[in-house]
Amino acid sequence: MKNRILYIVLLFSSLINSIAQFTEVPTPTNTALYSGCTSIGPSNYAYIWVCGAGGKVYKGRNNPLSLTWLNVSGNLPANAELVTIAAIDTMIAFTGANISTTAYIYKTTNSGTNWVQQFSQPNGHINTVWMRNALTGFAYGNPVGGRWSLWRTTNGGSTWDSTGRYLPASGNETGYNNSMWCVGDTIIFGTNNTRTYFSSNHGASWQIQSTGTETNIFSIYWDFYLPSRLFAGSTSSFMNSSNFGSNWLIQQNVPGTGNIMGICSYTPGVYGITETIHLYIRSNKIYSGQYFSGNWAQFYTSPAGNYTFMFQKRNEPPPAIQGMGSMVAVRDNGGVSICFTCRWGGIRKLGNKIPTSFSISQNYPNPFNPTTKIKFQIPARSAGGAKLSNAKLIVYDILGREVQTLVNEQLTPGTYEVDFEGTNLSSGVYYYTFSAGDFVETKRMVLIK
Repeated sequence: MKNRILYIVLLFSSLINSIAQFTEVPTPTNTALYSGCTSIGPSNYAYIWVCGAGGKVYKGRNNPLSLTWLNVSGNLPANAELVTIAAIDTMIAFTGANISTTAYIYKTTNSGTNWVQQFSQPNGHINTVWMRNALTGFAYGNPVGGRWSLWRTTNGGSTWDSTGRYLPASGNETGYNNSMWCVGDTIIFGTNNTRTYFSSNHGASWQIQSTGTETNIFSIYWDFYLPSRLFAGSTSSFMNSSNFGSNWLIQQNVPGTGNIMGICSYTPGVYGITETIHLYIRSNKIYSGQYFSGNWAQFYTSPAGNYTFMFQKRNEPPPAIQGMGSMVAVRDNGGVSICFTCRWGGIRKLGNKIPTSFSISQNYPNPFNPTTKIKFQIPARSAGGAKLSNAKLIVYDILGREVQTLVNEQLTPGTYEVDFEGTNLSSGVYYYTFSAGDFVETKRMVLIK
């Protein structure tokens, strides 16, 4: 029994490390980055936006081959601390700024060439701007004059109105950058006062929710795979709630030191492991594991600097375009770590029939736009039929450059299927090579947009 448990733990660890790999894509700045988001652009291309100190905003196409950052700071004040950003598409985005003791919201409609000030609040500090769509959004900031700063827009930010959204502050409580999550009319945000605040009607009324022994809630994450499941990070604990934060279960002494400033998740869907894999950031490290089994481990260490925020696509529901699932972690030195392979979906095992030979099928459909399926088979290699085979499935462009590793792990005998999507790739010819044991075969596929 102990050997079986050890095998499952090792298998899980191998699974995470083979599917999830972070790549360094630093911005041109060496100043702090505080936030980021993703958006969909023309032809369903995915884009990554990041922002930070010095009024800096950068945007890049979510392409594992060549992500190049464009400076889209435009006319934003050079002394602005940009702590939150919400992009609608490749042209429209909102950012929250703090300059001295005044909070601002800016909007661009031309991809950052120009930013227009929409809002200001003296003696304020904005924490999060969250846009449901191009017209409707919500923003929250630290209390001013004894009440939380809560604003709503229904006209694309032309006006930000706090009417009907009164929430008195308790004592000297305050909030944290990006410590808010919205799903439809549901809003929840963290504080430094052993509580979260929850609204089910877009801020018209609020419920106070105790976080028990955890004083500071630095990050909040809504897990789309687990309905109504919220996760939160504090100074020492990783927390979860199955009832929208009415009760929090606290997992203390998780690995690492420092505040948990960001949480993400994905589901690989292989080996029958369907439980969500969570990742969180603390100081200069990224940790991964399964919350309910408690299998946490250090996963990645930044080459320099400490992480300030981690994000993936934040709008609901989970995207049909898998490329939007890439995880991005920004740091206090302009550094950016991106996991292009941390995506929704994964490898699917089809049925229980054991093949008699290795094989790789032609992708279907072919040509494709933007998603296609690739099927491969692994035969039994021992009398018991349970021997693992180290399987690799890698996609290359026409120049032989690696585009994406779809599979790189040990698999039991069976028939498998994996999705490949070319959302962030150009039209053209690509090749995929499947290798397992002594078997190697390459096939050609065509992406047409």
